[in-house]
Amino acid sequence: MKRYTRRALALVSAAVMVMCGGASAFADFTDPAYAYADFSRNKTDSSDTASGGDNTDTTDEDTVTDDTDNTDDGADEVTDDTETGQTTEEVDTSDGVVTKPAKEVTIYSYKSTVYAGDTFKIGCRLKPSNSDDVLTYSSSGKKVATVDSKGNVTAVAKGTAIITVKASSGVKDRFALTVKAAPVEEDTSSDDIIEDTGDNGDNSGSDSKTPASSSDKAKSIELKHSSVTIYEGDTYKIIYELAPSDCTDTVSFRSLNKAVASVSSDGVVTARGAGNTRIVCKTGSGKSIKLNVNVVSVMSQEEQDKSYEEKITKEYDANGDLVPSMVKFAEESAGVQVGQKVLLDARIYPAGAKYTYTIESDNPSVVKVNRKGEITGIKEGNAVITLSTDNGKTDSVYVTVYGSRIAGIDVSKWNGDINWKRVKSSGKAQFAMIRASYGYEDTDPMLAKNVAGCEKYDIPYGFYHYMYARNVSEARKEAAYFLNAISDYSPEYPVVLDIEEDFYKSMPRRDVTDIVTTFMEALENSGYYAMIYSYAKFFDDNLIMDKIEKYDIWVACWGDEVKLAENYSYHYGMWQYSEVGRISGIDEYVDLNYSFKNYRDTIRKYGLNNLKR
Repeated sequence: MKRYTRRALALVSAAVMVMCGGASAFADFTDPAYAYADFSRNKTDSSDTASGGDNTDTTDEDTVTDDTDNTDDGADEVTDDTETGQTTEEVDTSDGVVTKPAKEVTIYSYKSTVYAGDTFKIGCRLKPSNSDDVLTYSSSGKKVATVDSKGNVTAVAKGTAIITVKASSGVKDRFALTVKAAPVEEDTSSDDIIEDTGDNGDNSGSDSKTPASSSDKAKSIELKHSSVTIYEGDTYKIIYELAPSDCTDTVSFRSLNKAVASVSSDGVVTARGAGNTRIVCKTGSGKSIKLNVNVVSVMSQEEQDKSYEEKITKEYDANGDLVPSMVKFAEESAGVQVGQKVLLDARIYPAGAKYTYTIESDNPSVVKVNRKGEITGIKEGNAVITLSTDNGKTDSVYVTVYGSRIAGIDVSKWNGDINWKRVKSSGKAQFAMIRASYGYEDTDPMLAKNVAGCEKYDIPYGFYHYMYARNVSEARKEAAYFLNAISDYSPEYPVVLDIEEDFYKSMPRRDVTDIVTTFMEALENSGYYAMIYSYAKFFDDNLIMDKIEKYDIWVACWGDEVKLAENYSYHYGMWQYSEVGRISGIDEYVDLNYSFKNYRDTIRKYGLNNLKR
């Protein structure tokens, strides 16, 4: 049966929205309120939709600034071409001979839009990877943005510039950079950092940072996420990493617009009002990085009703009676377990309309539905529930029945050195998804350790790869690198493509879909059970779902089952429901997941993933 797909009611970048139904439930529905499957899971305090499996590796990607003296005392000489606005790196290569010229240079890490004053580092790769070519960097407009000999870009003033990277063999790559005017900070008092208490939205409180000793100074700071979207009233905990990892430097936080989001001294961001702002995270040694925050307002039930009522055109029958103009299920999809009952919520607009209705399942052997709109899961599978009024108005909801669910985690270098014995004893990780690689020349430094831990304590595991590819050629390279990284292992869970980088949002959906299918075909052709991971909105906005529907989906949507159903309307086999989990054996926050399929048995049965039947 072809799966029923529809766009979600409201999908917001990297976040979930509470969508409320209208005021008029259809006849005989005794309880029109939302009623979703209660899986008895612990709710988290975060409603931000994930930015990804590993939630993005931010190396060379986050906007990092250094408040200390950055004078380069090395051998490189930087020359300033005032006619062209180019900054060029001159490097002494001893004999001046390049023995392995580059055939291709690719910019894999960059930013397309920044604020004046921001800085970031360009990430480049040469082909072949062992090329000894020298790179030079140039900007088409120094008044807009400059770039130094190391690829560090500094946004100067509003405008657009072309940043070019050129290898000594002549090959080059470039990107367009748009610089926006810097937002006005509310706090302009010297370097003092004002702390938001997060209690009542005022600006009281002050930072109590302690000067770091020279041995404790951080050389850099990275964020787990470079940007987040949260809802009014919700909170988000800033997760960061200092280098060196054993330093004890302090970190203070400051919001550039406290009316949008405040931040406490321990890095808890509280959404105050709709809008955008940035949180400055600053170490005692002067290193700083900014977190982009988008706060979205929550539409009330009354506002949702009013919105629908304003959109419809009232209709009347031959007797002059008001009849339905629209039928609307509160959810686009729902999930239940075998034997579980869930009451669907449907709305008829306008209020006061007269009607009769029918409600039916297109696959009653999987899902049954009674006249009150209560569905019952019969066996694993899918079905479409359709409500129809006597004057021909209809709406449907796609229902998935799960046999059981399995709790698991996903891990990467961000989770540090894991005590897998304690993880196993906790009973909270029945499987683990391990980041293996990112890009086409980077392996997660904790890969081997994490695999060894899972194998020692019999925790089934799968792998995921974080993608940066901007075309199908690069997708093939990344797939080849990923396959090589996992070639010595036999995972009993799927191997996954993690795609969530911001630059995909500006690309045509067809191009992004081609990149994904190219990568997935490489995995399948190598005998692996392949899966795709991203956050809910990415699937809806950036991919052509009909072209990837044969692949299992691992969807990130932080919150409960209600929020998942409201923000994601397609099939899925795994669900990442939190990024702030706590499990014995892992000191840092860890992503929490549910698997709704027995992947271990399926992969073993068919001899996939380097396993014998």
